[in-house]
Amino acid sequence: MKGLILCGGRGTRLRPFSHSRPKHLLPVANQPVIQYAIDKIRKAGIEEIGIVVPPHFKSRFEELLGYGNEEVSLQYIEQHEAKGIADAVQTAREFIGNDSFLLFLGDNFYSGDLDELVRRYQHDKPEALLLVSHVPNPSQFGVVQFEGARIVRVVEKPKNPPSSYAIIGIYLFSPSIFEAIYDLSPSSRGEYEITDAIQGLIDKGYTVTALPADVWWKDTGQPKNLLTCNRQVLLELRGETYGPDVNIESSTIEGPVIIEAGAQVVDSIIRGPAVIGAGARIIRSYIGPFTSIGDNVCMEDSEIENSIVLEKTSILKISKRIDESIIGGEVKLEASRGYPRSLRVILGDHSIMYLPLDDE
Repeated sequence: MKGLILCGGRGTRLRPFSHSRPKHLLPVANQPVIQYAIDKIRKAGIEEIGIVVPPHFKSRFEELLGYGNEEVSLQYIEQHEAKGIADAVQTAREFIGNDSFLLFLGDNFYSGDLDELVRRYQHDKPEALLLVSHVPNPSQFGVVQFEGARIVRVVEKPKNPPSSYAIIGIYLFSPSIFEAIYDLSPSSRGEYEITDAIQGLIDKGYTVTALPADVWWKDTGQPKNLLTCNRQVLLELRGETYGPDVNIESSTIEGPVIIEAGAQVVDSIIRGPAVIGAGARIIRSYIGPFTSIGDNVCMEDSEIENSIVLEKTSILKISKRIDESIIGGEVKLEASRGYPRSLRVILGDHSIMYLPLDDE
């Protein structure tokens, strides 16, 4: 069995971050979203993983993830045009060969293990096994309809859902799925839908089943969801972990924290759960709960909580506490005492900035 992680798409809901990096490489607790998927697939006993990527971002994946290690190998497969999940799967046809495979949508965060899913597939040997979850808003997902244990219908984002069980972006397939993809036509969205391919298997009489999941999961394709995932991961921290050459002076550390190699914390307060990246400098500042500070961030005379700050950013002398924010890499956020006392900003396309109203 092989693993396949899809990392295509334009990431429009995560602009401006997705202009310069794929959304799957954005950090949750200072680790790329996709790394959680790789770790779970590896722990399920799968040693070969293909990652479908857009050509212009391939080097970013290679630089950050490499090609695996002694436990798992990574291979990058280019999808030249984003034409839907089924099309992305088809691009990996040569990599998959005649093996069954676990498909994982790369912007999904799933808190459970995949062992039971793999065991169920190997025991029952259906043509497809889908991980599904009861949701309050099924019309926003691909939804399944059951007859007994079998799935008899799959529909993408239906106005009248046949059930409350949504497909959450993790699947197990036999190579028969490629036959179903070959027969597809584009949907009304102009994409080749994986739900249509699964329905094609059903229509041909193949067995398609589901495993209900009762653990926490989230699509990280929006900023608020990325912050939610960051919070969820940090909730699992226990104790204090310090990397080598960490320097802490005249500071208070409370709650579970990770402070990575070479970080400095001087005259500051850190209240976990929180992660401070390698080489970060926290000077006369407050880091509140559920905050991830990236590598080589410099923060002086400022306060932040419930937020994610990416690498090499400077936050200097900000008088108001930053909350529920995502701040990109190599950003400079600095207060000025010069005149005129005006607000000066340089914001790229699709940026968002919320400013508190002054009290009257």
